[in-house]
Amino acid sequence: MKSEGASETRIRDIQPGDFPAIRRVARETWAVTYRGIVPESAQDEFVRRAYSEESLARRMKGGVFLVAELNDEVIGFADFYSDSGEARLAAIYVLPNGQGRGIGTRLLRMGISRFPADMRITLRVERDNHPARHFYEARGFQETGEFTEDFFGHEMREVEMVRLPPETSG
Repeated sequence: MKSEGASETRIRDIQPGDFPAIRRVARETWAVTYRGIVPESAQDEFVRRAYSEESLARRMKGGVFLVAELNDEVIGFADFYSDSGEARLAAIYVLPNGQGRGIGTRLLRMGISRFPADMRITLRVERDNHPARHFYEARGFQETGEFTEDFFGHEMREVEMVRLPPETSG
């Protein structure tokens, strides 16, 4: 029997036909990741707005949006964009049953590779999302600050993290 791991997972650019699967991945991942951290009503409103047809079409054209596919099913994605001379990771999600297989790492690396090597990569992650913070730290990101914002009526506390460009030796 063949095992299902990251090696059988294909990473590719998003296509408009992926939009329903992207919404499903976002909804399922948010429900598990933010249970007890972010109220369900705020999660639902975020997913509804951030993953609407219009929003996904705009993000697909304006940045780097990759999907991870296993057996022709989208099981994860990463969404990057460029802003003020740095690359920002807006989102990276892998379905809970696909986590721990290197898929998120592959999405992250492939997305980063689409930007100039000397570009900073930044992201924000919910402060209490410890698994994600550990994931990013293990891949060279460092915390640079904390922010609080209103997130659909919920106070969201986020940690900003940055991955500096690799130092070049002269």
